Amino acid sequence: MVVIDDNSPDGTETVVHDLARRFPVRVVVRYHERGLASAVIEGFKQVKALSLVVMDADLQHPRKSFLSS
Repeated sequence: MVVIDDNSPDGTETVVHDLARRFPVRVVVRYHERGLASAVIEGFKQVKALSLVVMDADLQHPRKSFLSS
């Protein structure tokens, strides 16, 4: 998992670094750019995967399953 952080003051970078000790997660801190769309594009550039998921951490995106049982 890659977390894109727009240099937020909420401690996101520290939390992700702590999680990285136990899970395959890393953080990219953007100091000069802001915004969801450009963060998504940056996240896509950071990974090589067959599937990508976007979830905005401030709950702008409602939790909803897109997979049917």
